[in-house]
Amino acid sequence: MNKLTFILNILIILFIACSSNTQNASEKSSEKKTNEESGEAKIVESECDTTSLDYFSKIKFPYYFLDSLNSKEFSEEKYLDFSKCDYSIFSSSSSVTKLKYISLQDTTDNYVIMIYHQGMMENYVALVSFDKNLEKQDLLILFHPYGESVYPDTDFKYEEKVINISNENKKVIFDSFKFTLINQTFYSLRDNVTGKELIDIGSEKIQTYTVDKSGKFKLMDKSETKKDYVKAYWESL
Repeated sequence: MNKLTFILNILIILFIACSSNTQNASEKSSEKKTNEESGEAKIVESECDTTSLDYFSKIKFPYYFLDSLNSKEFSEEKYLDFSKCDYSIFSSSSSVTKLKYISLQDTTDNYVIMIYHQGMMENYVALVSFDKNLEKQDLLILFHPYGESVYPDTDFKYEEKVINISNENKKVIFDSFKFTLINQTFYSLRDNVTGKELIDIGSEKIQTYTVDKSGKFKLMDKSETKKDYVKAYWESL
C-alpha cells in the first residue's frame, strides 16, 4: 500500500464516522422534539379535561334557562368568551371564529347551550346540543343579530300608500321542551294624502322545534303570513 492510498483510506473512515454521529444526533433531536410535543399535548389535554361529565357545570354562564331572546335585546358585551378548552369541546378554531356563551338552556337528557358565533362571513346566535358524554350532537342557527338581508331602498305605491321596509325583529321563545323562532319584518305605510306613517308587521315566519333524546333539533310546526301589500311589493321588484 502506497502512502497516497493509506491517506485516502483514513479520510474515508473519518467521513463515515462523522456521518454516523450526525445521523444519531439528528435522530435523538427528533425523538426529543416528538417527546416534548407529546408531553405538551398531554398537558393541554389534561388541563382541558374534555372527558369530564361535569365540564359544563364548572362554567359560569352569563344566563341560565332564558325564557326568550330577541335581536333587539342581543348584546355581545354581556356574553362569556370561550377558553381554549371550550373551542376544543365545540370542535372550532379560535383563529377563524370567535365564540361566546350566552346561556345554558337544558340539562335533562342533553346539554343544550346557546352561543354567539362571530366569523369572517357570518355572525349568528345558535343552539348547540351535546350528549352526556360531551359528544356534539347538533347545531341550529336561531337568528342573525345584526341582520343578514339586504332590502331594496325603493318606494312602492300601493293603493293610497307608499310602502317601504322598516326593520326586522327576530326572537326565540323557550317553553318547556320546545322553542319557537319568530321572524317579523316591519313595513312603513305612508299615506299619500296626509303623509301619516304607520309601522306594520307585514310578514311573519314562525317555526317551532323540540329536542329529542338523542340531542337532535326537530321541526314540529311552521307557518308564514304575508300581507297583500308585501306580496305586491316583492312582485314589483
